[in-house]
Amino acid sequence: MKVSELLNGPAVFEVAAPDAAVSFKHGDAGYQIPPHSVTSLVDLDVPVKIDGFFHCENNDIGSLEGGPQIVKDTYQVHDCGLSTLEGANITSVGNYLDISANHFKDLKNIHKHVKEVDGTIFCTHNQEEIKGPVLGILLVKGLKKFEYSDATGTPGWVEIINKYLPNKEGVAALNKCSLELDKAGFETVADI
Repeated sequence: MKVSELLNGPAVFEVAAPDAAVSFKHGDAGYQIPPHSVTSLVDLDVPVKIDGFFHCENNDIGSLEGGPQIVKDTYQVHDCGLSTLEGANITSVGNYLDISANHFKDLKNIHKHVKEVDGTIFCTHNQEEIKGPVLGILLVKGLKKFEYSDATGTPGWVEIINKYLPNKEGVAALNKCSLELDKAGFETVADI
C-alpha cells in the first residue's frame, strides 16, 4: 500500500537517505510520521510550527526533543516509549495532546515542557502507575481536562485534578488542589 493511500489523498514525501524513514506531510492538514519508522525526532527537520496536526504514534522515539513547538490542531505521540517530557518544548497545542500508552511514573514539571493546550491532555493506558508529581498539570495554560488511566484503572486523584481545570485561580488553585489531594491520601502526586 502506498503512503498516500494510507492518508486517503496525495502526500508530499521527504526522504533523508535511502535507508532513512519516510516522513510526510498531508497537504495543509498537518505532519505525520509513519508508525515504527523513527527512533528520534532530532534529525527529522520537523517544522517548529505546524498549522494542522502532528502525528507520530507508535514510534520508539523516547523523547520529544526535536518535535514541533506549536501545533494548531492535535499533537499525538502515543506509544512512543516516553517516560518523561524533558526535552519537549511545546509552546502551544490547539486541540489536544495525546501522550497515552507511554511509561510515565510522574508528570513532574509538565508545565515547563508543555506551556499551553487548548483542550485535553490524554495520558490513558499508561504503561506505569503514576505515583509522583502531577500538580503542574494545573499550570498548563488553557487546559480544560486531563484524562488518565493505567493497568489499575483511573485513580481518584484524576477527578480531583479535573475539579480545578480549567485553572482560573492560578496559584490558589494549586494550593487548594494540593490540600485536597493530601486529604484524600494522594500526597505523592500533590507536587509540581
